[in-house]
Amino acid sequence: MGVAARLLKQELLIHVDYGLPFGDIVVRYRGPISDPEALPEQVIHLLRARIPRDVQHELDELYQAFTRRIPPPSGPARVGWVIQPALATILIQDHERPLGLAVAWLTYMQHVPATGPRLEQQHLALGAPDLTAAERTTLERLRTRIKGIAWSDYQGPIGQ
Repeated sequence: MGVAARLLKQELLIHVDYGLPFGDIVVRYRGPISDPEALPEQVIHLLRARIPRDVQHELDELYQAFTRRIPPPSGPARVGWVIQPALATILIQDHERPLGLAVAWLTYMQHVPATGPRLEQQHLALGAPDLTAAERTTLERLRTRIKGIAWSDYQGPIGQ
């Protein structure tokens, strides 16, 4: 791989979406940022059966860690509320973002089954300091694998 190819690979902006209800992953990438006519966002949808086992394991670990951080409903009006984790978005690579911003977001729903369809959508943002050392290690392994998936797609034939 030449120097230009290595630079382009490092400049792709990559995020991954994972979680309930679908269990598949969606890898979104765009870039490279050095290109004045940068590639518009590209989407890779991997069905659960096509996700490599190590990637699946790492996503599951991080997703479970994120869901454990959902705060319980508070106050007397929140008695009986049920929390349902939904979608996690994980930053894989984005050199345009300032350091210190969130590296992952979890969307979850809160509702009271007895009152019908009333739902409240909530979001939890997690920065690197919010993750344990083990979670940061898992995130780095996941980043390496997802970067490879995005880069392979980026280098693939147009129109695939």
